Amino acid sequence: MDPLVYVVILNWKRPDDTAECIESVMASSYRNCHIVVVDNGSDDGSVNLLRGRFREATVLETGHNLGFAGGMNLGIEHALARGAEHVLILNNDAVVDSVALGLLVEAITSHQECGIVGPTVLSYLDRDKVSFMGGKRHWYWPAIVDFDQSVRGVVSMTIPLDVVSGCAMLVKASVFRDIGLLDTMFFMYYEDTDFCLRARAKGYLVEFVPAARVWHKISASTEGDAARRVYLRARSKAIFYRRYARGMASITTWPFLAFGTLWTVTRSLAHRQPDGSRYYLTGLMSGLRSKG
Repeated sequence: MDPLVYVVILNWKRPDDTAECIESVMASSYRNCHIVVVDNGSDDGSVNLLRGRFREATVLETGHNLGFAGGMNLGIEHALARGAEHVLILNNDAVVDSVALGLLVEAITSHQECGIVGPTVLSYLDRDKVSFMGGKRHWYWPAIVDFDQSVRGVVSMTIPLDVVSGCAMLVKASVFRDIGLLDTMFFMYYEDTDFCLRARAKGYLVEFVPAARVWHKISASTEGDAARRVYLRARSKAIFYRRYARGMASITTWPFLAFGTLWTVTRSLAHRQPDGSRYYLTGLMSGLRSKG
């Protein structure tokens, strides 16, 4: 019997994207899976639409927007309580290849030390364009360096990395029980990176599976709200950098962050977008002041 996989999808006012995502999972060649949709406080009729259209799926309601980590955690807890052996965290603005889930399950069960696997994430609009494969921690600041895309043609192997994307990330249930769920300090952005690094710190392998493919509509959940996206990304970046500024990074992080902030503000002003600078600086200060 194939391992039981729960696929957790978070919806927030994007029922059409979520429906396309669900349909792609339902078309998967891997059959022993259940779909859980967590509605993150939508007020646009998403719940009734999704429940009516996909009776095979479980639709949970948070009641209000808990952010990516908080909403996903509700679905993960639901999956763990019902005996999930693996949980696929999947963005609702993603579409999965029909063989992707099977390839991810095969990779994660190939050896005991493997705790997290991720696919090749490609652009939804430009189907051959790679968006993200995964990354490695930089040795002298807490940034993630994107993996070299020259391996794209390699399809018969898994590649150990430090981080894969929360756009589509398969996790062993035992990892959640060991290290906990996604950290809700990150309302949005960096929660997947933090989770992968926490797993690595406990000795789990994080691996990239090149042959598994997912197509992503990048930033669809924050489309039309650029200010919110800038604020949240800056806030989460500050929390992440502060948390992982260790060793040599404890010296280099702050000059790096200061230079990056100066560059961001200068660019915003040069493009006559002073509000962008304001939202970025407000988010950065909120993250630096936060506890955790």
